[in-house]
Amino acid sequence: MFWLWTLIILGGFLLGSIMFSRFLPLLILKKDVCKLGKDGNPGVFNVFSFCGVGMGTVCLLLDMAKGFLPVFLGCMLLDTENIMFCAVIAAPVLGHALGMFNGFHGGKCISTSFGVVLGLMPITWVGWILAGLYIFFSIFIKINPHSLRSILSFVIFGVASCIILMVQEQYSLAIGCLLLAAIATIKHIKRMPVDEQAEQELQEEQEKQEGQEDFIQEKQG
Repeated sequence: MFWLWTLIILGGFLLGSIMFSRFLPLLILKKDVCKLGKDGNPGVFNVFSFCGVGMGTVCLLLDMAKGFLPVFLGCMLLDTENIMFCAVIAAPVLGHALGMFNGFHGGKCISTSFGVVLGLMPITWVGWILAGLYIFFSIFIKINPHSLRSILSFVIFGVASCIILMVQEQYSLAIGCLLLAAIATIKHIKRMPVDEQAEQELQEEQEKQEGQEDFIQEKQG
């Protein structure tokens, strides 16, 4: 049985390390989203921005799948009450955060984290907390920059899911969700200065473009 634990945990980490959002656009469209995006992030947002909806959707599904598959298989084949199951939950997210196959330049873990909590749905509903937080902070209380929104969402998710799962005596799941939230939060904190600068530059470009459009309209008027 130990070999199966090793296979799923190591497999999840290695699968998480494959940066689909960088490699696919580079191979198929010859576009390097890390160079095109101001934040240099090998993530889905930059794929949608520079490669279109089609490629963006494919990369989004693959980034989610690499979190979903090992965790879902773990739920079906392993003892989820075993404390080692927390490593099954954390492995794909850690792999994505480190980006071993991308020169240790990983992503922000958002899509992969959603894939992981989706894979946990057969045994727990706490993934809805993370989804609800992102929707809440994106629609009802808009928090900018985006990195701060993600940090707040993951921190609340980590604490809330840990408390709920501890009360339910699902200790391995509680630790796993806490590890997932910690990895994603640390990754966003480290990238926060870069993200803020990228968002500021993008905002300045948009304001400049709007100013030019207003000037053209005034001349035509």
